Amino acid sequence: TTKSGNQIRLLDEVDIITGVSGGSFTALAYGLYGEELFDIYEKRFLKRDVQGELVARVLNPVNWPALSSTGWGRSDVAAQLYDEILFNGATFDDLDRAGGPAIAVSATELSTGSRLVFLQQNFDVMCAELGPFKLSRAAAASSAVPVVLSPITIDNYGGSCGYHEPEWLRQFTDTHEPPRPAGRLLKRLQELRELDDAEEDRYFHLVDGAVSDNLGLRGVLDILETFEALRGAG
Repeated sequence: TTKSGNQIRLLDEVDIITGVSGGSFTALAYGLYGEELFDIYEKRFLKRDVQGELVARVLNPVNWPALSSTGWGRSDVAAQLYDEILFNGATFDDLDRAGGPAIAVSATELSTGSRLVFLQQNFDVMCAELGPFKLSRAAAASSAVPVVLSPITIDNYGGSCGYHEPEWLRQFTDTHEPPRPAGRLLKRLQELRELDDAEEDRYFHLVDGAVSDNLGLRGVLDILETFEALRGAG
């Protein structure tokens, strides 16, 4: 209850939701459907034998030619299933239009171990647009347990668009003594710089986000410590 006597819920005050691994499904679906999710999620996903359906598709001979190719794997089969039963073809553009809290789900880039968060500012480094990217593929990447599921492969165009780091970062990168809270920010910047070279890494292979961030809290800490560093820089 507010001072004026109005009733509000804690959920109404949430501005950002992070998700990793299995939690990415709930985060993305809530961002897309809002409170409608509470009516449909249990039947369409939580109590559905998703694992059984996925195994059946992998064992179906119809899918074997695609699964034996270099550009398609078990996680692509999974993404297709997630799209049919939960996301209905929705993309990050649809998520943005839904107008809910910001949703930040993450995966792990297999070759570098870097965390890749599905936010446009991170895709800017790769010279790519996040908007048309399907939510089902993001969820599949975030939950692609190594060995059990194959990586999700995406193109990297980094270095092809003249990307420059934001101006506000210079007060941390152009000094020998950045504010102490900027340490996490600079570490994250180093991770992002590893993504900015398409000549060296033409493709990214994404696996379970829990490999690089088991609790999905590093993104929240990044945001909080960035604001703290900005305040410290004055």
